[in-house]
Amino acid sequence: MAYTYTSINGERVQTDVAAAFNRLNSAFKSRFGLSLVITSGTRTTAEQRQIFLSRFRPQASGGGPFNDVRWYNGTRYVRWSSAGTVAVPGTSNHEESGPIGPRALDIRDTGGDSGVTVFGTTRANWIRNNAS
Repeated sequence: MAYTYTSINGERVQTDVAAAFNRLNSAFKSRFGLSLVITSGTRTTAEQRQIFLSRFRPQASGGGPFNDVRWYNGTRYVRWSSAGTVAVPGTSNHEESGPIGPRALDIRDTGGDSGVTVFGTTRANWIRNNAS
């Protein structure tokens, strides 16, 4: 399937997802006086692979410093990067060829605290209830 894209906060976003994000952002601004910021949008499989391989490395045993173990192309990988976890290429909802196509966005808000990024906060609960 061919997708069309736009850019929001410097991130590639599929146009239907961008329209939904813009509506959500407007409602969020009305409710909290803050803006939502996209920190990660759509990726190609090559981009997903590059991110994965920059954070994980092959390791036959053990869990590494984060106890985050994944299998990719028949090889066991362990996360060594503190940059955070990332899906195995081909399984990310950020990928064009991922399980649901390029539908996922990672977001934060412009508040001075952790806001939407921490489960259970008022703004995170609002996002959970209002973002599909």
